[in-house]
Amino acid sequence: MPSDAADRGAPRSPDPGAERRPDLVNRDFTAEAPDRLWVGDFTYLRCWEGRLFFSFIIDVFSRKIVGWQLASHMRTDLVLDALRMALGTRELGADFALVQHTDHGSQYLSYDYAQVLDDHNVLASVGSVGDAYDNALAESFVDTFKTELIKDRVWKTRGQLELAILEYVHWFNHDRLHESLDDIPPVELEDAYYAHRSTSVSDLRFRASTLDQDQNQLTQSPSIPVRLKKPGKSAANRPPSYGRYVR
Repeated sequence: MPSDAADRGAPRSPDPGAERRPDLVNRDFTAEAPDRLWVGDFTYLRCWEGRLFFSFIIDVFSRKIVGWQLASHMRTDLVLDALRMALGTRELGADFALVQHTDHGSQYLSYDYAQVLDDHNVLASVGSVGDAYDNALAESFVDTFKTELIKDRVWKTRGQLELAILEYVHWFNHDRLHESLDDIPPVELEDAYYAHRSTSVSDLRFRASTLDQDQNQLTQSPSIPVRLKKPGKSAANRPPSYGRYVR
């Protein structure tokens, strides 16, 4: 279901014949690495050309927006396109399962959505009916998104709004400082994670080949590098300037 309960329109019931999917998250929105847990949702937006719907998928580890779509409808294709973008831009590993968590919206319970998840060996997780806390991280992002991009702005055309979202997503992923990430952007956190993992693997191989360390030393790895100097929050957390909207 879309966020912002008052604007959801007529209620939609999931297919009564659909298999009830488990909640694999249980409100624990944490992950040990990228592409272990994604959350998804969608919400409504407005421009002079009418109402639009914005669908998104976020990686819980880094808070990175890994997939999104803007459409004039709430059909399954809206959320499927965001999922396909995420699957197409991420390299999913075979060693760990990826869980994709959403609310109980009928789009996420559809056969087509389930089939795409199954085709990519992604585990589907669904919260309970009508409980926003079961998808709290996605709901929180909607609040942030609308505060930073949409508040007090109205765009003339869908094309202008879509371009603004594209710019916002890039800024959110590459430049915005996230308090939950120790004030670094999502992309920087992922880069540090993969650099740390690569260094750890090389270090372990070297130690094993020289036989200079015991088993306890083999399991040690260097800490993740951190930025020595961070830009000020007031500058880094300022969204792009949007000159194409109408107040």
